[in-house]
Amino acid sequence: MSKPTLPYCDTACRFAARAAPRLLCRRRRKGGLPLLELIAALLLVAVVLPVVMRGLSMATQVGSMTRFRGEALALAEARLAEVIATEEWTTGDATGEFDEAWISDPDRYTWELLVDDWSDTSMRHLTMHVRWTQRGREQTVSLATVVAAEAL
Repeated sequence: MSKPTLPYCDTACRFAARAAPRLLCRRRRKGGLPLLELIAALLLVAVVLPVVMRGLSMATQVGSMTRFRGEALALAEARLAEVIATEEWTTGDATGEFDEAWISDPDRYTWELLVDDWSDTSMRHLTMHVRWTQRGREQTVSLATVVAAEAL
């Protein structure tokens, strides 16, 4: 029984095949990617890249929204505490803006205090709204509490 003859691509492969007959020599590609593989890679990049960029854009948007909401909440809490401590709420509803003492970008936020009667006549319901505009839409954070109206 004779050994099968293998196709050889060069002299080095012929000697390697004699030393290890189970190895099959393949012709080496000379050059880069074939055109079909190149088109497939470009198509994959064309599909994946916009999805990745949209995801990054949404993550940035959510991050900035969270930051502004956190700042507004801290401002509302501090302003409501000040209104209660100074009994400013006894004069009724009020509105205003924050200055540089409160925040580095004071033009972004405004506040509004609403004073309402509570079901118990000896109490008042205070609601502090802080508003700002983000991407052309008005955003609001509200905090509420009840205070004793005995000072009136």
